[in-house]
Amino acid sequence: MDHLAASINGLRLGDPIIHGLARRIQIQELVALNGRIPISFDEQNGLPIGTRHRCHLVGECDTIVHAFAPLRFHFWSKIPTQDRDVLIELLKDNFILDTTMPSIKKFLNNCMTKRYREFKYAMSSHFLKFHTTEEARGNPFGNISPGNWSSLCDLFSAENIKNRCDPSRAFKASRVWLRRTHINQAIQNVPRVGDNEFKSCKKMMEQMEEDNASFRQNAIKIIGTCSNH
Repeated sequence: MDHLAASINGLRLGDPIIHGLARRIQIQELVALNGRIPISFDEQNGLPIGTRHRCHLVGECDTIVHAFAPLRFHFWSKIPTQDRDVLIELLKDNFILDTTMPSIKKFLNNCMTKRYREFKYAMSSHFLKFHTTEEARGNPFGNISPGNWSSLCDLFSAENIKNRCDPSRAFKASRVWLRRTHINQAIQNVPRVGDNEFKSCKKMMEQMEEDNASFRQNAIKIIGTCSNH
């Protein structure tokens, strides 16, 4: 774990966040009383058997991601395989499970993927609350050390500049967000906090579609005029 823990390049958190630490203490108390928790998996759906054990396992994945995962990568899948394997093996401190089984490895990777994505999103959202990178630098997220948070601010700042310089990427991201929000609202059929944002985004998207249509029509007219000459 040294290559994950020490350097600023790894952007490693020093300690688990408070709720994760409390959860791990609870698990360790269970392990102290009864030994490591055995986890059995359903062969058909690939999920852990037993809601309580599954919650313990998922919670431990969350704690490990917050405590030890290198944060300079965009996605969990971009972390080198050997480093991901080291993090997954940490689960064996408190659980009995066969991480060599493809179905079990798949479940654990999927779980870590979600936890990593949610954690990066939470940090990025915190960063975007501030008007400047320097202001964000002075307000670290959670219990991240100032040095690690400063490096993360540089990373988020670079990502934002890249997105602003690539309108097509931002446009596609807006369409995906709009579609997902619309689907979620249709399924749940209840008012959501994001209704105003949804309507504004929808209006903006419709206007962009109209502008694109007008542009195509004008282009066709110009091409037709040129061909007549």
